[in-house]
Amino acid sequence: MTVQNYVKSFEDRMLTSGYAETSVESYSNYLSRFLRFMSAFGELGVFDPASARLFLRSISCFKSRSIARSALKYFFENCIDLPEIMEDVPAIRLKQAMPTVLSRVEVRNVIDQAANCKELAIISVLYTTGVRAAELRSIKVTDIQLDRSAILIDYGKGGKSRFVPVSQHLRVLLLDYLRAYKPVDYLFPGEYSDSISASALKRLVRRLGSQAGVENLHPHILRHCCATHLLESGVSLHSIQKILGHSDIRTTERYVMCATDDYRSIPELL
Repeated sequence: MTVQNYVKSFEDRMLTSGYAETSVESYSNYLSRFLRFMSAFGELGVFDPASARLFLRSISCFKSRSIARSALKYFFENCIDLPEIMEDVPAIRLKQAMPTVLSRVEVRNVIDQAANCKELAIISVLYTTGVRAAELRSIKVTDIQLDRSAILIDYGKGGKSRFVPVSQHLRVLLLDYLRAYKPVDYLFPGEYSDSISASALKRLVRRLGSQAGVENLHPHILRHCCATHLLESGVSLHSIQKILGHSDIRTTERYVMCATDDYRSIPELL
């Protein structure tokens, strides 16, 4: 098989497994680099742990190396049935940085910058439900189940589906938006596409943040804010795990370090 054949098969497999387009693009990039590396320094189609380790060592950034390892692991396990290769390639242990979290006042200021009910609905869904950017872009009108006060996130990260709660306030915002814009298929259609593009969503969030005095705001920060503010409001970690769609509770536990409400009850020592 050629590099193009391997990559095409890899991308098709990831897409049918429910991975977001951004993840497929990122993983595909590293797989393509690995296969070209093999073509130059080895024999394409003859894979072993040593070649995988050598390729990963050529990537200087630890985070990029971790993503590349995940791409190779998926390729060997799901595309060519050689899972044993990555067993001898150690995982990249990254230091977990504390998530960036805005205060509730800062989030309110960002939301207040919305110029119309569509922008207001988008930013409110991101914050109050904690959905990922790719998940928001995939929401369809039929996924809005206001009678159940929920939104179906169909085929979220890793191909898993879940429901996220809709507050009474968000319900009103969504009804106003649906009446005004009357979307037919995707909840938030793009200007030139069926659904709002990833770049357009990032530009919107960044613009609203900048207008509110919050620079470099991106959709995932609103997800961090949602989780942290829910935790500070007394929502259990298990419930937040289900809302965010985390498969491992340890991923959710990192928000404990971001929550500050517990510190207010600690007495002054001086």
